[in-house]
Amino acid sequence: MDAGNDNHGTAVAGIVGARGNNGIGVTGINWAVKLMTIRNDFKTSEAQIIAAYSYSLEARLRYNQTGGAEGAFVVATNSSWGIDRGRPEDSPIWCGLFDQLGQAGILNVGAVANLDINVDLEGDLPTNCPSDFLIGVTNLTDDDLRAANAGYGPLSIDLGAYGESVVTTRAGGNYGTFQGTSAAAPQVAGAIALLYSLPCPAFRALVASDPAAAALAVKAAILNGVTPNATLQEITLTGGRLNLRAALDELSQICQSCLAPTSLRLVAEDLTDNAARLTWNQIDAVTAVRVRYRKVGTTAWTELAGATRPLLLTGLDPCTDYAVQAAADCGNGSGESDWSEAFLFRTDGCCEPPNNPVFTLLTDSRADLRWDPVLVAESYLLRYRPKGTSEWAIVPVAGTTTMLSGLESCRRYEWAVATVCPADTTNFGAPLEFRTLGCNSCLAKDYCVPERYSAAEEWIARVNIGGLLLNNSGPSSGGYSNYGEGVTPN
Repeated sequence: MDAGNDNHGTAVAGIVGARGNNGIGVTGINWAVKLMTIRNDFKTSEAQIIAAYSYSLEARLRYNQTGGAEGAFVVATNSSWGIDRGRPEDSPIWCGLFDQLGQAGILNVGAVANLDINVDLEGDLPTNCPSDFLIGVTNLTDDDLRAANAGYGPLSIDLGAYGESVVTTRAGGNYGTFQGTSAAAPQVAGAIALLYSLPCPAFRALVASDPAAAALAVKAAILNGVTPNATLQEITLTGGRLNLRAALDELSQICQSCLAPTSLRLVAEDLTDNAARLTWNQIDAVTAVRVRYRKVGTTAWTELAGATRPLLLTGLDPCTDYAVQAAADCGNGSGESDWSEAFLFRTDGCCEPPNNPVFTLLTDSRADLRWDPVLVAESYLLRYRPKGTSEWAIVPVAGTTTMLSGLESCRRYEWAVATVCPADTTNFGAPLEFRTLGCNSCLAKDYCVPERYSAAEEWIARVNIGGLLLNNSGPSSGGYSNYGEGVTPN
């Protein structure tokens, strides 16, 4: 992403992809790569950050959906900037977007802060974001030592790359040195693009059938191929620095293999107490699939040959954890694949408090409440009380809706639900709150500011933003906050 009017973005672009073998200037990590420059000027709000990343996401999604006829084959984003000491909880949508990018097949590289701090403790954005599709990078000197002013963290920072006195492109057709984690991160981004150019039909088939699995395979190749570095041990995830040749060798192993099905998952609406429907992704070369499953904690597998998608498993036990694996026969001389990683799921039929309890109607004396049904429920128990009091009123409920009447106006209430099962009754779920109407006459208007209004008494009860952020919340003593801006170059 370009810094704007200075040399930062031009220098980063040169490290990623300055054309090589032409006798001119410098050479990038990837000699023949296309760059998508997205400007943010280092002074963006979270909304602008999301817009920038979304531009590349939309291009890749269109590429995937049209088989390459439209859009762009974006495989990596590079962020040589960030928010020093930033926290993921302050930017949940930004962090959540990395998983969406990854599902489309895009890996994301973040430069850690140019500060001698443990960012796992002190914070850093975006490198602290908890996404499998994000790679955090720190800076090494040309003496193969972690730079004194480069951040680190065994959970958030994956590896190091050389970022001191790197000769690269400069604005105006010039060349010069560039340094910092901003110089280290684009080496990893360029490496990702180079790995995608590997002439390997099996990997290309994986990219087409499961872009997310292909992205994770590239990440694994980079992290598994690092060269150990003493100054990165125990303060980064891998304890090593980028080794592009080793990463290529790691990814090349796919070329000699029959690839197992990927992304095993449930067809959620077909999960019951004794059955589950599964599906997966597979490359076109697969001629047959085998699936095996077992109860978690046991060793005996039940194997099914000739499995097709979607696959219905029947005769399962209620409220039981199962592990499932799949293997493929490629039928082209590659033989059979190894078993895939185990996918875990639990059948329905557990006796547990219901999900998604909400109020659907409030008046000055009435509250209508509902919740999702529990498969094995015989009935439910609802308890409620005015907030600040100690005694609960408990009401048996036959179904999943009920009406409370005779409530005090303008009063805050707590309530919770328990499930009555044939052999047991659960504990009550987490308490929720509502406040009856009738606090003052202005409630008849569409909106008004109540008497003695304070924003500290308000909160956002539920947020769902495109699946990136889904959160149910309760009262917060801090009320609303403005986290403001603070994006800085790395």
